[in-house]
Amino acid sequence: MFSYSAAYFSQYGYNTWGTQALSFNVGTGTGGNNDPGNEPTERMRITEIGVGIGTTAPMAAMQITSLNYMPEGAVTNTPGIGFGVQNNTGSGHAYSPRISLDNGKGNANVANSGNQWNIDNYDGSFRVFQGSTNAAFVIGANGNVGIGSTGFPPAPDVKLEVCGNMEVMGWIKATGTITTDGTITCSSDLRFKKNISPLNNALSNILSLRGVNYDWRINEFPEKNFSKGNQIGFIAQELEKVYPEFVFTDKDGYKSVDYSRLTPILVEAIKEQQKIIDSYDKRLKVLEELLGTKAQK
Repeated sequence: MFSYSAAYFSQYGYNTWGTQALSFNVGTGTGGNNDPGNEPTERMRITEIGVGIGTTAPMAAMQITSLNYMPEGAVTNTPGIGFGVQNNTGSGHAYSPRISLDNGKGNANVANSGNQWNIDNYDGSFRVFQGSTNAAFVIGANGNVGIGSTGFPPAPDVKLEVCGNMEVMGWIKATGTITTDGTITCSSDLRFKKNISPLNNALSNILSLRGVNYDWRINEFPEKNFSKGNQIGFIAQELEKVYPEFVFTDKDGYKSVDYSRLTPILVEAIKEQQKIIDSYDKRLKVLEELLGTKAQK
């Protein structure tokens, strides 16, 4: 516990008008300001530049650093408030990392070992970015969100724009149209699978299915953003009776269909049908041979 605190004035240098520039220092300790060898320890300094805590030479309106070492680098762009954490290891005591805020522009930057991240408000858009063109994260003035968006300023024109690869461990639910310029794939490697067995009765099962035309009940379910116009597909409840693996039920009891799973069923159904056709071809050839023999007699 400190038993004595002291506030004192000291003069350092001259300003551009030739008069002495004063700095106000606040210190704590057991001695007085006029007690040589037992002066109070300086805790805060106010200069014509700003307020420094843990530094005798603030380089921003407010700068907070380690109390043990002086910063060796300046906070760039003269931010309104700068916070620096001194690295006490090594001989250079590098000034890293730092956080600076610019009240005038609504900007902020965080830097560590030369890697600077910026946060700003650009034309009403909130951005987090490195460099000047690519934003790691942006919320546009229109409320749209961009991740990895490009351009300056990046301005996504959809509710969510992701520029780059995305990995999702879970469900993606869409109530509109999904469009891709690439490929949508499903895991199918043999090494992932077990209990493999052939599909039987594919043709008879396909023949039991009913394809239908229908219209969505758009007015009754506006939150679904259903497409207008006549549609083609299956009724989930009917399909579920034949192939329950194709049908999924959400937490509210509504059902959806994975149409891609129908492909291997169609392949096996065509193969079964081809066997029937080949069998008829053989029988026809036999009949033609018999009829040809009788005609010769």
